[in-house]
Amino acid sequence: MKKFSFIFLNLFIFLFILALLGLCRSQSLVRNYGKDLSWHRKVFDNGSYQTLFLGDSRVYHAINPELFTNAYNFAFSANSYSSFYLGLAKERLKKKGQRKIYLGITPESLSLYEGNKEIDKYLKHKLPVISLWNVIKRNIFTSLDLISFLKTGTFRELNSPFLEGNTTIYNDNGWWEVSAEVKESEAMARNYEQRLLKFPPDSGLINQLLKTVTDWKKEGIDVYGFYLPTSPMVAKAEKKALEKVFSFTQFREAFKHSGGQWLDIDLEVENPTFDGDHLNKNFAYFFTKKLYQLSL
Repeated sequence: MKKFSFIFLNLFIFLFILALLGLCRSQSLVRNYGKDLSWHRKVFDNGSYQTLFLGDSRVYHAINPELFTNAYNFAFSANSYSSFYLGLAKERLKKKGQRKIYLGITPESLSLYEGNKEIDKYLKHKLPVISLWNVIKRNIFTSLDLISFLKTGTFRELNSPFLEGNTTIYNDNGWWEVSAEVKESEAMARNYEQRLLKFPPDSGLINQLLKTVTDWKKEGIDVYGFYLPTSPMVAKAEKKALEKVFSFTQFREAFKHSGGQWLDIDLEVENPTFDGDHLNKNFAYFFTKKLYQLSL
């Protein structure tokens, strides 16, 4: 019994030390393998910023804040513009000086899609997204991938089947940059279309967002809106699902009437995504630069 306890204790100490080593890695390494650590920073970061980018996963893949002054990408997966999320974002803004908020608009960010409720719950309770097991697991497997690190200088990201052989880098400014070949999926586009048919943009959520834009403008906050580009296949699914229930043109005019500035950006490329939905690294740079130039 004592022998078993001794072995168990040593194993626990070993795993605990391994986890601590993972937490103490330099930022350049953490961001290459640390999806959990990236979420942890985004949720628990108490920084104060002059410029914020809000929205869903299309935003955190598309916008690299480094061109902007004191900027942070505060977008989340499957996210909607709930009152709680908008309030939390405002808390991250500086209290004085020039302040800017950029709202990345997608159909799902304006909907009541049930996935969005999870992110609200996650943010409200600030659930820890970095568990001891995840840190241990990532340290064990990335340690076994040292050959890859020695060759490329980065650890490959785990648990991303559609990115196999490519790299995801989780930057400290909230941008997730992905280097990958273009991949589209008809099944994904069909599923997305069905989801939009079931959860179209919600008028209540839209009115709440527009009121917030007006309130922010009165407080001296510059508010910009823009549509996130995607692949032709997904764009076609969006148009088909929304043609009778939602008009981006009408939303854009209502946004401007509420005091926001709308930025129209056309990438003029056939497919700028890495998975049929989100912008890849190269086009994210290009898109961010255009966004920056238009908002000067």
